[in-house]
Amino acid sequence: MNRLVKFTVTGLAGTMLDFLAFNLVLLLTGNPLLSRGVGYLFGTLWAFFVNRSWVFGSKNGIASIIPFLALYGSSGFVAVTIQSFLNESSGIFVAYLFSLASASVMNFLGLRSLVFRGSGKAN
Repeated sequence: MNRLVKFTVTGLAGTMLDFLAFNLVLLLTGNPLLSRGVGYLFGTLWAFFVNRSWVFGSKNGIASIIPFLALYGSSGFVAVTIQSFLNESSGIFVAYLFSLASASVMNFLGLRSLVFRGSGKAN
């Protein structure tokens, strides 16, 4: 299975986790920005462990956590910013989808070229 397919499978599972956390926090607090941040955090934790071991086959261990957190922190900021700008004009869930798509593209490119470069096979 190539790296992009594995990343997509991992991302879909992480997105489900993110979406469940997003909806739970939204239900409990009514705050879409807090909900987006908490959901993103859960998805990020999932993404680190699965992308590191399964998708990219990295042996870097904890050494890869700093660039990973910098990348996911940046893409998380982008996701929350997009969510913030689009909530009223597009609705909370359309804004969620746009923020998710933007962060996903940033994350794949960043993981492949910065965080886990040289790990595993080159596909």
